[in-house]
Amino acid sequence: MNRREQQADVIYKLGQLLRPLQDVVDAPDSHNSQMRASACAKFTHDADVFLGELHRLTISQPGHSYSIEYDKVVKARNHLRNDLASSRDDDSKLAAALARCRGTMMAAILDIPTEAASEVLEAHSPFQAYCKLKAFCETTHQQLVWADPYTGPGLFHRYLKGLPDSVVLALITKDRGNNGEYQSLPLQGSLWVAPRCSGGLHGLLA
Repeated sequence: MNRREQQADVIYKLGQLLRPLQDVVDAPDSHNSQMRASACAKFTHDADVFLGELHRLTISQPGHSYSIEYDKVVKARNHLRNDLASSRDDDSKLAAALARCRGTMMAAILDIPTEAASEVLEAHSPFQAYCKLKAFCETTHQQLVWADPYTGPGLFHRYLKGLPDSVVLALITKDRGNNGEYQSLPLQGSLWVAPRCSGGLHGLLA
C-alpha cells in the first residue's frame, strides 16, 4: 500500500477508535454509567494501538519524521482522556469533547503529506476500484475535481460520506438538470459543473 492508502487506512481506524464513544453521544439514554465506563476503557486501550498505526505512517517516508503531526494527535488523545475522566456522564460536554478531538486528529493526519498519485491504478474488481476511489476522497485536503460523464447520484453519495468538510467539491458530469437525487445529496458549499458550461469550472453553482 502506498502512503496515501496508508493515510486513508489510518483515517478509517480513527473512526473505529471513536465509534464506541460516538455511540454514547448518539444514544445517551441507552448507555448507563457502567456502559459509558466500558466505552471509555475501550477507547483508552485502543488508542495506543491506533497511535502505533499512525506512527508507522509518520516514518514511512525515507528521511522524514512527521513527529509534529503525531504529537498533535497524542495531545488530542490525552485531552479527550482527561475529559472522559471528568465529563463522561455529561452528554453535552462529552459530545463537544469528542467533536473537538476528532477534528484535531483529522486535521493533523491530513497535514501529513502523501505522494501525488497520478499513475493508472490497478483494480482487480469493481469493489476494489470503489475502495481505492473512496480512499482518495477521504485523504483529499483542499479540493476534489471529479470528472465522469456517467457519474450517478445513487453511487456518488457514498464517496461524499468520507470527504472532509473543508474540501471544495467540483463534479463534471454529463447532465445534472433537475435530477431530484442530486438535489438530495449533502452538497452544502459544494460546486457542481456541467461539461459544456460557458463559464468553465465556475459556470454552474448548485
